[in-house]
Amino acid sequence: METITLERDALPPVRFPGARLAQVSGRMVGGTEQNRWYELALYQHENRRYVLAWRYRTLWHGENRHARVETCGTLDEAMRAFEEFDPLPWIDGDKPLLANNPEYRQEGHERGSLERQARLAPQIGEQYAALVRELAQALRHC
Repeated sequence: METITLERDALPPVRFPGARLAQVSGRMVGGTEQNRWYELALYQHENRRYVLAWRYRTLWHGENRHARVETCGTLDEAMRAFEEFDPLPWIDGDKPLLANNPEYRQEGHERGSLERQARLAPQIGEQYAALVRELAQALRHC
């Protein structure tokens, strides 16, 4: 067993003795490097509980990175937690721009902020769901 340290938003890091069971990253999708992505990891604590880690990474100026850690008693509970996690609240996209510039909220505005924001949610949702499937597949090969 190694000592694992996981970051969390607004809280001290979590440290525990355990082993990483699987980890996946959405940094590359279809051979294309992404400018915002999720990383998922599943660990097993020495006490046999499962430790789940979510990390959101972004290269967008003004958009914050995030990290979350949870524990579950069974692998089924852990996979359900990954599946039920909503990946959208951490992603700003053009929300601040739209909030501060009412003219950008007009459909067809030359900046395209409204349309870009509308495309972002389904894109992130699909990428996140694919990551969860990839994590489940990685666990089958452990």
